Amino acid sequence: MSREPSLRLEDILEAAALIESYIDGFDDELFMKDQRTVDAVVRNLEIVGEAVKHLPEEMTNLFPEIPWKAIAGFRDILAHCYFRTEEAIVWDVAKNHIPQLAQVIRKIHS
Repeated sequence: MSREPSLRLEDILEAAALIESYIDGFDDELFMKDQRTVDAVVRNLEIVGEAVKHLPEEMTNLFPEIPWKAIAGFRDILAHCYFRTEEAIVWDVAKNHIPQLAQVIRKIHS
């Protein structure tokens, strides 16, 4: 059974809020030294990517500035450990891209 798109949007917003709370007060160096925080952020990035995979195309097409396929692909990389998790990449996504994504998701969800 497939979940409603609105629930997927809520999943993204919840995971994004958790990511932002986990990295609050961190810089990249501190983040990369804290494996527990890295793991928590990675898990929530997986949730974001999985939710994005299930959003309808007619919804994502309205926001071409968001790299939907890249988000879903990053989830696969994280979940299937195609390579050792690069904490610097995870940090960059969490710090610089998740807030922008959350802002767009809030627009879609409203």
